Parts: sequence; structure tokens; C-alpha cells
Amino acid sequence: MGAWYGSKATMGLSQAIVGLMRHHDTYIETHLGAGAIMKRKPPALRSIGIDLNAWSIRTFCCDHKVELVHGCCHRFLADYPFEGSDPVYSDPPCLMITRKSQRRYRNHYGEADHEALQGFLRGLPCSVMISGYPSALYDRILEDWHSVSVQQLRRTKPRRTRD
Repeated sequence: MGAWYGSKATMGLSQAIVGLMRHHDTYIETHLGAGAIMKRKPPALRSIGIDLNAWSIRTFCCDHKVELVHGCCHRFLADYPFEGSDPVYSDPPCLMITRKSQRRYRNHYGEADHEALQGFLRGLPCSVMISGYPSALYDRILEDWHSVSVQQLRRTKPRRTRD
């Protein structure tokens, strides 16, 4: 499970993220990947996972029902009829500057992509959680957002991530 690059399945990280979520009837997760958060959180009445990576969608497996969307989260969320407390959890590919490895995602995000995503998510009529390592870019574009740092336990040395 933790073999996915950028996975939140590492010890303690997924539980910390799930613990920050408020009660919800519908849960939407963009950039699903292996779906570590989706798989570890209590099931919502409706769960939706979105990813551009066809392989992620095709191989995703969960103990509870999840509607899978192969496509761009911007397009899906722009047309989604938000009702009440439908939170969005977004875990986009890490910024290059925050990576310790040169490994790449199938769908890489440059700084402009991160800025566009954050601008889009800011306009949604719901609560939004975004995962990512601390960076000057996120500090600038999300300066007025509540931020939480979580200690990520790793095999090498501890590293902080922000949600």
C-alpha cells in the first residue's frame, strides 16, 4: 500500500489526516492514486474518487462503495451539485522543490498547475483539505487558510507535511 510515490499510507499520516475531517454524508477525493485516505476513513453515504490516471482507477479497490471518476477534477467539480457538507480532499503531486527523489508521477504538476488547482479549489462552495509538503508557493497562495503540520514517520528520518 505504501509503495505508491507520495502515498499517505505511511505510519500515522493517514490517521492524522482522517482525524482532521468533519462529519460528512458525501466525500470527494481528487488525485486518488492508491486512495490511502479513502480506504482508511469511515465510509460516507456517498464516496467519490477522481484521478486522471486510468491505471489508478482501474486497479482501485476498497471495502466500501466508491464512485470512481477517470478524468480531470476541475471538470468534475465544476459541474458537481454541492449540497451542505460535501468536503473535498485534494492530494496533488508534490511540488518538485519539495521532493527528495526525482521520481515522477504519471501526471506531473508544475507550479502553474498547483496555482491553478488552488485557485479553483478556493472557489468551491465546500470545505477543502489539501495535502502537501511546506513550500513558499503554498505559503503564498494559501496564506489565509488554516494549516496543520503533521509529523510523518518514515524509515529514514521524520519529515513534516502540511494538511
